[in-house]
Amino acid sequence: ADRLQGCEGIYRKEVTLTFQQQRTRQIMMDLYLEMSPEIDRHTARWRADGPFGGSLSRDTWTGQLQDISHDLAFRNGIARQQILDKYRIPGEWTLSLDVSPAGAGSVQLTATDIAEAWSGIYFQHVPVDLTAVPAPGWEFDSWNDPLQPQ
Repeated sequence: ADRLQGCEGIYRKEVTLTFQQQRTRQIMMDLYLEMSPEIDRHTARWRADGPFGGSLSRDTWTGQLQDISHDLAFRNGIARQQILDKYRIPGEWTLSLDVSPAGAGSVQLTATDIAEAWSGIYFQHVPVDLTAVPAPGWEFDSWNDPLQPQ
């Protein structure tokens, strides 16, 4: 686990937060909506019988986007498995965060503020840095693990 803490912490942040499936697929959908009106004009300009022999059609473009969407669905699992294999990590665990009551503050997780219910997958035996950040007028009380007896 010690070998993993430095650059793995950065990589873990990217896999767990930045490249989260829901986020990356939303970015792809936003780009689709932005580019879609231009595709017919683009295919007309770069048609197969044109000077550059293009073969892009709206159907081809849509199919390529479906392939990318499929890849995004599996990317994080594959990346995590590569780390598990490379560093012989015994497994993963799920970290779930929530601030109660809502609006009382946030939890800083690897330089990212989490202010609402959230969960992510992490590696066993690799420390995770969490910092409670109370909102103005609030005070941090305690961490709570619902799996532990109170």
